[in-house]
Amino acid sequence: MGSVKYTVVISDHTLDLREDLGRFPTVIIEVDEDEFVLDVAERALSEHSADWTYSSYSFVTPPDEDGRRLQAPYLTEYVDDDGGVTWTGRGLKGVRIRHVVRAFDEGLFEGDPRVLLVAKQTGGDGVLPVWQDLIDTVIRLGELGGSLALLVKGFLGVLDAFRRQWELRGAMPDSFLELVLERDEWNHEKLAQFLKVPLATAVELLEELGYRQDVDTGLCRL
Repeated sequence: MGSVKYTVVISDHTLDLREDLGRFPTVIIEVDEDEFVLDVAERALSEHSADWTYSSYSFVTPPDEDGRRLQAPYLTEYVDDDGGVTWTGRGLKGVRIRHVVRAFDEGLFEGDPRVLLVAKQTGGDGVLPVWQDLIDTVIRLGELGGSLALLVKGFLGVLDAFRRQWELRGAMPDSFLELVLERDEWNHEKLAQFLKVPLATAVELLEELGYRQDVDTGLCRL
């Protein structure tokens, strides 16, 4: 891949999400889109002579109508070389620039894929839910009986068959459900590609989460 201009915005404090990032120093460097994002961040910090123990890494939004750039929602997943989704857990370890670009192109990411934000981190992360928490919650819902129990049985069957596969791709329950439920409308073939599951499983999963397939268009709508 050829080299491209890449911008790194640097903040020496933990950010307020409403802060306009246009006033912060930036480092512009030549990168190859096959490079790891964290390697690019380290190069930029070195060039800026910043030496912090902990840094947080995210991206910025495209300029709004007033020209402001804000901190973008975290990159939580990207499309890998095999067409499947890999979840990042909000971290960027192992993520290449081209992964972020493809996530943007696929509509999975709202930030600017070529403008990285590096901020000095002063706090820690919370405790993430684990798959067993989701399974236990779904089982409790199934105990309410009725038609819900049938949906729970099907959903648990899909989880049992594929959650280990999704775990290996970095998925946690919250990020997995966020990927699916953030869209009101799905092409089930695209979801099957992202999740690396059969087409029938993608339709089944969508139906269990409240989507219905339109017989005319084939799209599944919430």
